Amino acid sequence: MVNNKYITIRNLATFIVLGNILYWVFPFRPIVWRVAMVVLSLLVILSQKEKKLPLENIILVFAFFNLLHFIVSYLWISPNMSIIGNVLYAMLPLSMFVWLSQKGVMTQRYFSVLSLLLIMAFIPHYFHTREVYIERLDVVNEEAGLTNNATGLFLYLIPMLFLLKNRAQRWLLLLVCLFFIILGVKRGNIIAAIIPVLLFVHSEFKNSRRSIVKDIFVFLSLVITIFLVYKWVSSSGFFWYRWEETMEGDSSGRDFLYAKCWDLWSKSNSIITYLFGFGFDSTLLRVGKYAHNDWLEILMNYGLVGIVLYLLVFVLFVSQIRKTKDNTSKAVLRSVLFIWLFKTLYSMGYTEEDFIIMMISVGSVLGKYKQYLAQKGLSVSKLRGEAILQ
Repeated sequence: MVNNKYITIRNLATFIVLGNILYWVFPFRPIVWRVAMVVLSLLVILSQKEKKLPLENIILVFAFFNLLHFIVSYLWISPNMSIIGNVLYAMLPLSMFVWLSQKGVMTQRYFSVLSLLLIMAFIPHYFHTREVYIERLDVVNEEAGLTNNATGLFLYLIPMLFLLKNRAQRWLLLLVCLFFIILGVKRGNIIAAIIPVLLFVHSEFKNSRRSIVKDIFVFLSLVITIFLVYKWVSSSGFFWYRWEETMEGDSSGRDFLYAKCWDLWSKSNSIITYLFGFGFDSTLLRVGKYAHNDWLEILMNYGLVGIVLYLLVFVLFVSQIRKTKDNTSKAVLRSVLFIWLFKTLYSMGYTEEDFIIMMISVGSVLGKYKQYLAQKGLSVSKLRGEAILQ
C-alpha cells in the first residue's frame, strides 16, 4: 500500500501548479506559488538518499548554476528576480517528480485526473492572458491580431498525453491542445507541436491491435482535427498574415537581437566575459530585450561555461532516450526533447516557468526507469557512462 506521505506531497505539488496557473484568482502575488514549489522541491531533494540519474543531475546543476550567477551578478547589476524564480520553479521539481514516480504515486489514474485539471485551468488562463494583453496594448479590435503566449501550456501538455490510459481522453485533449495552440497564433509553438503530434499519431497506430472500431475512431479524430483547423484558419485573416510574414522571412526583429547579442559577446575582448558572460539578465540590461534564443541568452549571461552546461542537458537527454526501453517513455522523452530544443531556437526555454508541465511527465518517466533498474538489480552508479542498456 502506498504511503500517504507520498500522495500528500504529490497532491500538494499538483495544487501549487494549478494555483500558479490560476494566480489571478487568489488575493496574493504569483511569487507565493513559485516559492512554495521551490521550497517543497528542495525539501524532497535534501531528504533523498537514492542516486540520481545523469539527466536529473545536470538539470539540477544547471538550475543551481543559474542561482549562483544570479547571486554573484548582484555585485555589479540588479538582475530580474522573476527570471530566476521561473528557472527554479520549472527545473527543481524534476527530481521531486522522479522520486514520487519511484514511490508509485505517479499512476495512470493520477495522470488521467491531472490532465483534465490542467486543461480546465489552461483554458481560463488563456483567456485571462488575452484580456491582459488587450488592456496593456490598448487593442480596440481584438480580432485585428493578437498572439498569446499562453498557448505554451497546451504545447507542454502534449507529452503527457502519451501517459494516459484512456484512448478517447488522449485524443480529446489533443484536439483541445491543437485548437488553442493554433488559436493563439504563436508561430513557434505551432511548429513545435508538429513533431510531438506526429509521434502521438504514430504511437496510436503502432499500439493499435488492428481493431476496426479503434482504427475508425483514430481516422475520425484526425478528420475532425483537420476540419477544425481548416475552418478556423480559412476564416482568420490574421493567421494568414502571420503565415505570409513567416514565408517572407519576418522574424519579429529576432535577427537584429541575435546579431547585437553576438557582437557584444564576441567583441568584448575579455576572457572573463568569454567564459562567464556579462552576468545574469545582461541581455535585458545591455540590449534592452531578451535574446529570444536560449543559446545567445546563455552566451551573454554565462559565457561558454553556461553553453557547455546547457549542451550537456541535451546530450544526456538523448542518452536517456537511448537507454529507455519502454516505447511510451521514449515517446514522452522525444516529444519533450523536440519541444525544448525548438524553444531554445526561437524563444525563451529554460527561463519559462510553464516548463514545469513537461517536467512532471519527464519525472514520471525517469522514475519508472529507475524502478526498472531496481527490478533488474542494477544501480544508477553502475550504468553511468554505459550505453549497453536499451
